Amino acid sequence: VGASGWSTFEAMRRTPEGHVWALPGTEEGVRTLRDWTRSRPELERPVVLARPRGPLLPVLREEAQRRYQDADLLFDVVLAIGQRDDAGTAAWLEGLPGLVAPGGRLIVLDPVRGAGQRLHELVRDDLDADLHANLEVAETRLAGDEVELRERALAEGVERAGFQIERRVEVHLEVVRQIKPAVVARWFQHGSRLAGALGELGVDEMNLRQLERVLARRLSSGVPWRSRWLALW
Repeated sequence: VGASGWSTFEAMRRTPEGHVWALPGTEEGVRTLRDWTRSRPELERPVVLARPRGPLLPVLREEAQRRYQDADLLFDVVLAIGQRDDAGTAAWLEGLPGLVAPGGRLIVLDPVRGAGQRLHELVRDDLDADLHANLEVAETRLAGDEVELRERALAEGVERAGFQIERRVEVHLEVVRQIKPAVVARWFQHGSRLAGALGELGVDEMNLRQLERVLARRLSSGVPWRSRWLALW
């Protein structure tokens, strides 16, 4: 649920008999995974569907009925990779009890917002001191208590869905990441959380556009990017 390339290929490696299902969160992710696995033998090729915004079970059972003429669908292992919005996370958590086979295992892997890479760390030498300081303050304010609240909400959601948490592990990753200028532009568009936080600090439109240009140039070339994930099972 919420598959990425690495999680799907790792699942395929561990289950050579097939029957891997992957549900990326975007249509682009669906196309990419299908392209990457198109050349695999049919039995090894994963089923790739777009993750629905609402309940999972109706979508998966409809696809199982279409493929196997049997809507009953249970998995020995469900790896649920969280969404960055709480509403989406709540929706897929509610559908998980109907997917795990007796004796099976649920593993929830969730990105901890506010605990990963900070933008100001990447452009320390590219901005004047005042603008850089404002960006750092804005990011710190936005993070606030979000980390603790997110972790608590995720654990409560898993237990509310009927699962008992036996282990909790933090996973820290660092990868080289390229981010398109269009994505950076959304961070600074009017009404965004970051633009609002910067505006409260007195950052005007000209400086907002400067931040956008500097970050778009820096991030489009590829940068080390830290992230923190919470694993529950």
